Amino acid sequence: MTVGNVTNLMKQVSIVAILAAGQAIVIITGGIDLSMGSALALSIVTIGWLIQPGVDPVLATFAGVAVGTLCAMVNGVIKTKGASRHSS
Repeated sequence: MTVGNVTNLMKQVSIVAILAAGQAIVIITGGIDLSMGSALALSIVTIGWLIQPGVDPVLATFAGVAVGTLCAMVNGVIKTKGASRHSS
């Protein structure tokens, strides 16, 4: 295995590794969140949808991150409000 192969492998695995680390923290703390994959997919689709007509890739990436952040915020609000209703 060459250095180039290892570098290429690390680039390909990096996104999944970051998501897996975040998901592991959620599971260790007693929760489970299966929506991360859906939020990632929606973010990637947003980036592709914006890049296709010629939007700057950096701007499209920021928009994708914003969409993912919005998904996480909505998910957090739903989970928080749902948990507070059931606990009272």
